[in-house]
Amino acid sequence: MADVLVVEDDKDLVYIYRTALALAGHEVSMARSGSEARAHLGRQVPDLVFMDMNMPDESGADVIKFMRGDARFRNTNIVVITANQLWRNEINPRDIQEFMVKPVSINQLVSVANELTGHRRR
Repeated sequence: MADVLVVEDDKDLVYIYRTALALAGHEVSMARSGSEARAHLGRQVPDLVFMDMNMPDESGADVIKFMRGDARFRNTNIVVITANQLWRNEINPRDIQEFMVKPVSINQLVSVANELTGHRRR
């Protein structure tokens, strides 16, 4: 079972992502802002982070820079999920494993999570 952190401020997407990933067998934690994400990351090193880019207090790009500047997260996979393609220009492609544009299907979400964590449902 992989530890997955979903950083997303949209409450409906939080519910959908959490439910889909949990049903696929992942241990899912949620953060609704950049500061919540940083607090969570101070307590736990996830295997995978799904990162929204537009959040109320700081951008997902700032959280990604924080993570990539800390050796504890060198093996953590990061997937950007955003509605704004322009964020692609703000992210170093070496810092993330995948860039997904909303809307993202449940199948896409679970497939990417399983692939990046080596998870196979029994």
